[in-house]
Amino acid sequence: MGLKHIEGLPIENAKKALHLIITEQDVQEGNFRDPEGCVIARSCVRNGIVQKAKVYISTTYIQVKDKWYRYRTPQALQRELVSFDRGGEFYPGKYKLIPVSPSHQSTGRRQGTKGKGGIKEVYAGKRPTPHVTESVREHAPTKDF
Repeated sequence: MGLKHIEGLPIENAKKALHLIITEQDVQEGNFRDPEGCVIARSCVRNGIVQKAKVYISTTYIQVKDKWYRYRTPQALQRELVSFDRGGEFYPGKYKLIPVSPSHQSTGRRQGTKGKGGIKEVYAGKRPTPHVTESVREHAPTKDF
């Protein structure tokens, strides 16, 4: 069904974008492949409003007081994370965490067509193996932690 709690606190989908200014100091102090200690997480916590942040390739969780908020990690930050996690550079600057769009929100219901939904026609056999980007942080968990 999807993630409902982190560390016992409820998760809500964010309703407004969160603007970040990532500084050179955030980059210097950021940890590779660490969702809670990376450049973006440090930048979020530095502002003083956010207690904790957990940044994954496609999803970012921000704790404010006694609640977590779910954001979508935008492509610009995804590229910077992959580069940084592989030992490359992370460019400081202005970035924006995006609220999760309604079409990507977890409802607990299956979405799409019933049954196989034309998979046989499209793939004519086995589904191709999805590509996994190596040597970067893990994906966001799908169960409470």
